[in-house]
Amino acid sequence: MTVQIPDKLKIDGHWHPIYPVSPLSLYLTRTFRPSERVRLLPGTSTNNVRGFVAMWEIDGGTLYLVGLDPPTAFDRLFPGRAGKIEAVWFTGKIFVPQGEPRLSDYTKPRWNEEYERFIVYEFKEGKVVRTEEDQPVADAQGDDISL
Repeated sequence: MTVQIPDKLKIDGHWHPIYPVSPLSLYLTRTFRPSERVRLLPGTSTNNVRGFVAMWEIDGGTLYLVGLDPPTAFDRLFPGRAGKIEAVWFTGKIFVPQGEPRLSDYTKPRWNEEYERFIVYEFKEGKVVRTEEDQPVADAQGDDISL
């Protein structure tokens, strides 16, 4: 499988990739049948089979969805809503790489082999419950980004 484009998290005014899954995946799984997801979000290329890249921010200890690329995906998933959406559906961890990526031969989509250290955010129902900075790669488990 081709390495997938990761979602992005805004930290201190800069966008950072997040791994291993999109926090939006749980919402999509709970809200739409697989056939609906394919219709609403057709994959755009082999490196974006999900059909979107989500943009996130943490504000006041809460995770918010602040945008989707392509923008039409936002309207399809959240009709009639505008602005940021609190990610109350998300319980889990996201990993934000620190430093520059290592060189890769791209033969395996193992995000946790690309970076040495991560900031790990743990969420419960969209609220940050723990943050661990400067975590080594051995603590980052998982594979590629999935829907």
